[in-house]
Amino acid sequence: MVLPFSLCCQVETPDSGKTDSFAAGNMNRFSKEVLAAFAGKQAVIRQLDCSPYSVLCFDEEEVFVQLVSLADFKRSILAEDFFSQLTSYFKQGKLITIWEDQWIAKKQIIVDRLKAMLGTGKKIHGRKTIVRRIDKATAEPFFEQNHLMGYVSAYFKLGLFFGEELVAAALFSKGKNFVHDGKPSRSHELVRFANAGDTNVVGGFTKLLNAFYELEKPNDMMTYLDRNWSDGKNYLRQGFTLEEMQPPQTFLLDTKTMQRHSLKRYLRLHPELKDLNDAELLAKNDLQKIYNSGNLKMRKRY
Repeated sequence: MVLPFSLCCQVETPDSGKTDSFAAGNMNRFSKEVLAAFAGKQAVIRQLDCSPYSVLCFDEEEVFVQLVSLADFKRSILAEDFFSQLTSYFKQGKLITIWEDQWIAKKQIIVDRLKAMLGTGKKIHGRKTIVRRIDKATAEPFFEQNHLMGYVSAYFKLGLFFGEELVAAALFSKGKNFVHDGKPSRSHELVRFANAGDTNVVGGFTKLLNAFYELEKPNDMMTYLDRNWSDGKNYLRQGFTLEEMQPPQTFLLDTKTMQRHSLKRYLRLHPELKDLNDAELLAKNDLQKIYNSGNLKMRKRY
């Protein structure tokens, strides 16, 4: 039974008797693969009272990784805002939601990102790095290998180098002019940020933001954060404020290629399907409708 969010979000303990039996025989293939990837990290699979999905927990770490298998999701009957609401009400620590299609397509990125988050990856102090502008030929493979959403075209590309090794990078948009509080203002978007592999560059994000400010002197900086991964706290410490909590996004997942599409993009690629209703579209094209937890729109004013 899935309980109301405000009454649950408690992690079952071994004393309940449920955790041991769940770990022993009821894990699906997806959960077993994720657990195996963190062998030796004192990780266990448990279950939340308020979620039908298994959760990867780390000993002495307030990090909980909800593992959404596609088969379990297809069988469940949940509201479109289930993951958004769960993320909002979860009080036991940091909740991360990983979908099985992402694990299949971007397994190493997910493993590396979690290791960096848990402090078990490589650590470099930002003061030992330097900032350089990089070109598309450098930025594109870096983000394809280190960011779940891959590379996207951006006007400004900055890299953080430890010696000759690119250890972090950020992409920024061109400035847009608008009026704020009756005064002209220029805003840029932080489009992507990523560390290399499981590296955690201490102070690296701050160093890249400061370098961009010195380069362009923007009046403000905005960005979007995926609530499946981020609660925004790191950005709040950098002087960003929460401007908007956006609703969940709907994706059409091609279950053959494990590629996600927005409905608008999918119909643009397949205009012959525009007259089908939702049920026909999903059934005839090996598609599954899935949702994220929404985004946080953050802004930093200078």
